[in-house]
Amino acid sequence: MEQTRSRVRIIEQAVGKVSRPNIIVGVPEVGLVGTISASYLIQQLNLPEIAIVDSDLMPQVIVVHESTPKHPVRVYGKGDLAIVIAETPLTPRLSSEFTAELTRWAKEKEAKMIIGVTGIPSRNREM
Repeated sequence: MEQTRSRVRIIEQAVGKVSRPNIIVGVPEVGLVGTISASYLIQQLNLPEIAIVDSDLMPQVIVVHESTPKHPVRVYGKGDLAIVIAETPLTPRLSSEFTAELTRWAKEKEAKMIIGVTGIPSRNREM
């Protein structure tokens, strides 16, 4: 059976390599818990950007932080910690291919674990 190539790529930058990391993933879902948590950790731990996630499946947008344009899905980290943050919604197809590529990258880095930070919808939520 022919293996198809992923349409999602993690492109590493030269700065701030990680080794056997714990990976935390924050993507926009219910209440934006993942994205907010990832952003907070990146800021508090002063983590450098170490990679971007690129795909033709992503919306054609950029985000701007401190007057600098950024890819909407990035990886920050150092030592044994990597944090993946997405600041754009991921479609079902993009989510599937992103997960496969992240898993491949995690195996390559000999990651200890991957932790997804997410919210849970509630009907009883107070307004």
